[in-house]
Amino acid sequence: MEEIKVKYHLFLFADLEQEEKWINGQQLEGYQLVEILSGFKYIFKKVESDFIPTVRIDYREMKNQADYEDYLALFEDMGWQLLKGSRWNGYRYFQQSSPETEEFIYSSPESQAQLYKRYSMQGLMWIPFYLLMMNSALRNYSNSFFLNPKSAYLTQGLWERQGTEFWQAFLFETPFALLRIFSDLFWVVMLIYFVYRTLSSYLKYRQLNQKDKS
Repeated sequence: MEEIKVKYHLFLFADLEQEEKWINGQQLEGYQLVEILSGFKYIFKKVESDFIPTVRIDYREMKNQADYEDYLALFEDMGWQLLKGSRWNGYRYFQQSSPETEEFIYSSPESQAQLYKRYSMQGLMWIPFYLLMMNSALRNYSNSFFLNPKSAYLTQGLWERQGTEFWQAFLFETPFALLRIFSDLFWVVMLIYFVYRTLSSYLKYRQLNQKDKS
């Protein structure tokens, strides 16, 4: 019977390098990554082989299916097999197909820099959308649930109830009320996320680019 290890880890700012290090660190314990679910659930299986393929992450947008197939063929020729990802998701995980495969997909600072440049541009594309949504949310802020928490509870006559009847209804609806209260703040959080991710990726690109020129 296969021994399975499930790990949960959320990389809040989608740090490619840190995620790679974490995955391959888990594999040093004799487990091989076999699946990634929901972006934070990692499934490993115990293997007895001396060779556990290194996992690397790439980010690249594809214009059409032909480009995507050429992209995968190129990686296969280099000794890398797709573990997780699709044409529609630029975020892809690859693993070595044999021990002879080079340990890194991008071995030069220039190629590493281009990876982070692509990644920062993708984050930049989302910023205007979240700015627009945040602006819409702030316009209605004076009427928001955040300033009037009681209005987030929609159970009729809740505040007139007493004793056990009140607490049962209050506790039942509180999780839904919290979602309503903080719904407007979601857009602010997402904007901060993409701004941070874009800036950190761009700074990484600049750092690697300067390293390549020195």
